[in-house]
Amino acid sequence: MFEFIKKLFSREKQIKAETVFLNELDSWLKLKLSQIDFNQEIAGFLSSVKESKVSLTEKLSALQQAEMDYKESENLDPKIKNIVIGHRDNYVRQMQIFVEHLQLPKNFKGDGGEASDEASGEVRNSLVEAIFFSASLNQQLDQLAVKTAKSYQAAQHLYFKPVEEVFTILGEVNLQAKNFEQQLEQRGMKKVQELQKMIGLLAELQDKEERLKREVKWKEQKKERCLQGKEKQQQNIERFKSSNDHKQYLNLKEQEKKINGNIYENEDRVHTFFSKLSRALRKYEKVCEEGNLKSVQAYSEQAIQAFSDDKQLKIIGILKQLGQSIDKNEVVLDEKQAQQVKELIVQAEEGYLLQLQNKFDSLGKEMAELKDRLRKGTVDKLIAEAEYKLEHFNEQIELVSKELEELKVKLGAFNENELIVNVTQTVKEILKIDINIIRTEIDAQNSEINSEDILKDTNN
Repeated sequence: MFEFIKKLFSREKQIKAETVFLNELDSWLKLKLSQIDFNQEIAGFLSSVKESKVSLTEKLSALQQAEMDYKESENLDPKIKNIVIGHRDNYVRQMQIFVEHLQLPKNFKGDGGEASDEASGEVRNSLVEAIFFSASLNQQLDQLAVKTAKSYQAAQHLYFKPVEEVFTILGEVNLQAKNFEQQLEQRGMKKVQELQKMIGLLAELQDKEERLKREVKWKEQKKERCLQGKEKQQQNIERFKSSNDHKQYLNLKEQEKKINGNIYENEDRVHTFFSKLSRALRKYEKVCEEGNLKSVQAYSEQAIQAFSDDKQLKIIGILKQLGQSIDKNEVVLDEKQAQQVKELIVQAEEGYLLQLQNKFDSLGKEMAELKDRLRKGTVDKLIAEAEYKLEHFNEQIELVSKELEELKVKLGAFNENELIVNVTQTVKEILKIDINIIRTEIDAQNSEINSEDILKDTNN
């Protein structure tokens, strides 16, 4: 019985899984890290760095003001002395830049103890800040070594002691950083920065995914609005086209078509009449009165337009004079042509051209009245406007649909599972906590249901 109880209490305690929302993961980690008892190591590391910084500042000031080693510089060429002084100054300058950038964490308190913030419950000497500071310090030390290697060696020749004093303190800082790194390694804290990077990447991915989801939602709403707009315009077009106003409009358009046909027919008669006179008119241009020349040329080249412009029908008098010129052999035509021209002239004198002109006037008046009625109507404009809007909605629907497809492809490419698994494993390794990362309340509810099912299966 005693052995059973001993074994029972010696069993390793099971780690209770903690559920954390993805968007709260960073703050959860900071809270857990702040609860780790590492303050003594942090305070010791930062205090030693702070002391070294003060000593380094003093030694740099001494090096800046130091005199050259007399024995080494007594017989040295002045040019070489100046070169060494330049290296000394560069060494001091690079060191001073390093010291200026060596900023301890803002919340550090150099009293060596835990200065806690009662409101938040956080340890003031933050483990996260200390890890970040340590990594940054190591990086700065590596960069400084590269920048000062040549100047350090050259300055030693004439300023050996003050240079070595600076270098010794720098070596102490480097050793302090390495020792702290070892302490972190021993406590399993080396992966904290890696873990923070993964959590930061998760947050970025989540932000991008949420932005894409919002954009998809907005595009879907826009597409829905366009579909509604399209349906409305289709209904408008159908309603306008079935109205009495549209029937009247179609009737007017049919009348317009008929009047245009009569105008073309009348123009064709004018063209036919004057095409038969074209040869005679071209010959008459050479002998006609100067005042009639432009009219004769106009009827020869553009008979329809010339007839339209000739409101007083001066062409009848001109044709009478043409007939006289033919009789006088001033315009020479063969017998058949001459006979045809004379018949056309008689036809014009008897009122044929006046009849054609009156027809044009009548048709023009009818067309003007019809155009006025069409202009006063609105149904055709309403249909045209609705059709324009319908075309616009169709274009927008096509464009938004294409954009939605592209966005959904991007959304489908998001896969955070591998990163979440890595975060979960690293948290367990560092903090010895099994963590269940969820995205939404629904995921949390599903997680609880799954846990209950597992417990039921275990009990059964």
